Amino acid sequence: SATRSSLGSDAELLRGAPAPGGTEGPMGLMSMRDLRSAFTMLDVQRTGLLKRAQAQSWLRCAGWAVGEGELDMMLDAPFQTGPKIVARRMTWSFPQLLEVLELSQEKENLSVAALQEALRTLAQSKRSIPRQRLAELLAGQGSSFGEAELNEVLALVGLGSEEALDCEDVGLRILDAVRCPPSALAQHELLRAGPAAEKK
Repeated sequence: SATRSSLGSDAELLRGAPAPGGTEGPMGLMSMRDLRSAFTMLDVQRTGLLKRAQAQSWLRCAGWAVGEGELDMMLDAPFQTGPKIVARRMTWSFPQLLEVLELSQEKENLSVAALQEALRTLAQSKRSIPRQRLAELLAGQGSSFGEAELNEVLALVGLGSEEALDCEDVGLRILDAVRCPPSALAQHELLRAGPAAEKK
């Protein structure tokens, strides 16, 4: 089980989220070390437990690109004792999150088509959406994903200098990066380069 596997070697490769539909190729495997590092990074108070928002972020580190509601259901599912949750869980240990990953293997990840459709909806059925408008819409929905986070994601998928975002292109690029993330070195270079370097 996932709990038992949490005691394995840091070099052990694990299956995180399934590949987003519409991307080509399997999801990249991650090591136990990767997952432990993500947990440690999010466990800022060093309690050995992640609160709900942190646990959602950990699942995203494992490749899940679905909405917060679906992440909540994934986090709660292993601890249901019947049709209803007796007491909603508030914190998760590393082994418990590995169990959540294991029990979610049959779920579908966000698909390219679904993300593209969501972007077209925000663009009012137009082919593209201005970068600033997308940032404003995200902020207006009370999302914790703000303009700085949007700029970082766009830089990581090679769109750091684009002011008008093609809904189909950006949807595919983002989920392809989820399936096969750039290396830490590549991420550093993309973020360091910034829009000015991309315009050269």
